[in-house]
Amino acid sequence: MMHTFRTKVFRSIFLSTALQAIYACPASAQVTQQISPENVSTYVHNYKTTSASDEDFSDLTAFGDAIGDARIVALAEQSHGASQEFDIKVRLLKYLHQKKGFDVLVIESGLFDMAELAKHMQAGEKLDDEAPGNVFYMYAKSAEGRKLLQYVDQTQKQARPLQFAGMDSQHTGKISQDTLVEKFTEYLRLNAPDALSSEEVQFYQQQTKAILKRFDQPYNIPDEAAQTRYFQIADKLSHTLCSKPETTNTGDQTGFWCRINQSMAAVAKGIWSNDSQRDQAMADNVIWLAEDVYAGKKIIIWGHAVHTFYDFAFDATHKNAGTVLRDHFKQQYYVVNTTAYAGSIRDFDSLKKVNIPAAPENSLEAILHHTGKTHSYVALEKNRNRTMSFTNVPARLFDFEYMPNISVNGLGQKYDAIFYYQDVEPVEMQR
Repeated sequence: MMHTFRTKVFRSIFLSTALQAIYACPASAQVTQQISPENVSTYVHNYKTTSASDEDFSDLTAFGDAIGDARIVALAEQSHGASQEFDIKVRLLKYLHQKKGFDVLVIESGLFDMAELAKHMQAGEKLDDEAPGNVFYMYAKSAEGRKLLQYVDQTQKQARPLQFAGMDSQHTGKISQDTLVEKFTEYLRLNAPDALSSEEVQFYQQQTKAILKRFDQPYNIPDEAAQTRYFQIADKLSHTLCSKPETTNTGDQTGFWCRINQSMAAVAKGIWSNDSQRDQAMADNVIWLAEDVYAGKKIIIWGHAVHTFYDFAFDATHKNAGTVLRDHFKQQYYVVNTTAYAGSIRDFDSLKKVNIPAAPENSLEAILHHTGKTHSYVALEKNRNRTMSFTNVPARLFDFEYMPNISVNGLGQKYDAIFYYQDVEPVEMQR
């Protein structure tokens, strides 16, 4: 199944390799301001609730001041299965949209699938209705994830509808399985008939369809000659397609198909040679969206921390998407993380409840817990010349776990703000 594949990739590639290098990238700040249990209250702001329905945002003023004029705010999630994490992210999304001028939401789901769903919404369809099988299932099928989709639907008839797109190079939706290749072929027939020979078109179609359907049917990796040929064809298409700027995300523009072609090539490299280019392609998709499709607009990114944190690499040659975006947009890219003192989450592979490990007494979570506040946050100013650091203070980073051999907290080094809530519960799967 799709989620089993995703989990194997995450745990085998990320946990075995990335953790060894997670703090190998240099911190972006110049001066470190140490934070300790004694002075932490100086930097902490309290907020009322994680409830996604609470739209009195007066408790988020300090957060809004901290992000300043940042153009891209990434709402990271340690887990795809934490109720309060999704809820506070929806609340922050609403705040950014309603009070801070953010007009675009880009989520961790397929670029093509989300572009098609965006067109369906323009025609009056509901995102929440069409999400199952197309949007990442933990967003489409959990009660908390659906709050995100329902808010997008709610805004569509308002004066400032929240525009919607996907960033993922990995296409797992039914829409892409059923229509991507056919629509791409039709675009080439009408707009670039000389780009490929008929035989090249047929070969590209066959290989791309097999990649898209690999989660639902047996898949055999092609031999080396076929792989080489596929990348040669992809390069020819890139030469033809990747030259014209875009103004709309309609799915029939040259730049859109440039990104689809390069996304498919990135996925093929990951499958065929374990050379994962997924995050690089994800970042390139966001850059294209930000600079061509939504030029001048403020963007919210919704995705897992492994893709959104910055100054982080999987290995010496593979940066994650957040690092590429931080390198490109500098401090216009602002990352928000969340954490909890105790509780449990839902494992997005098994869908079973998993208790998170206890917080050590010297951890970030324990320090925040001992302030006596159940909801608090620390938000660094965007244009800062120092970083706040809990040196030698462990903190939850991914799946609400404490990673071995990591002694530096990520605040100011991997993300810019942290929202703490005392207890976390698993998301409720509804469909």
